[in-house]
Amino acid sequence: MLWEKHINAVMIKLRRTIGILRSIRGSLTFRSRLHIYYSLFYSYMHYCILVYGTASYSTATPLVRAQNKMLRLIMNAGYSDHSTPLFKEASIIPFHDLYMYRLLRCTHPIKIASNILHLVIYKVKIITIPLDPSSNSKFPLLDMNIPGNH
Repeated sequence: MLWEKHINAVMIKLRRTIGILRSIRGSLTFRSRLHIYYSLFYSYMHYCILVYGTASYSTATPLVRAQNKMLRLIMNAGYSDHSTPLFKEASIIPFHDLYMYRLLRCTHPIKIASNILHLVIYKVKIITIPLDPSSNSKFPLLDMNIPGNH
């Protein structure tokens, strides 16, 4: 299934939020900018992510770029600053990792969600095993060798 139409509709909303934050960021604290991110940006990006999160990387690229722009605005970072350290500093999950986080929460019901978040942040290797040898469907399993958790 092609997700370009849905992603374009979401991008209109995300661009509007980026424009709003860009115009008022100087008068807001970090915490206020983070609240705007979660209420006006994250909510649109997160909605139905388990469905359209399967889109190809190239199709999802506009969402990733929009999230990076929003993150730089939240952190008052420069246009060319690398986003990876900013994600860690702001404790925001990148788009593709957000999809994995939601998928893991659905497929591995663990009572404490922070355990799953820890797995996503440290990029735990996800192994897939066939559900049925005759089918192509697979179920994700976790390699529990978490860095620093020996």
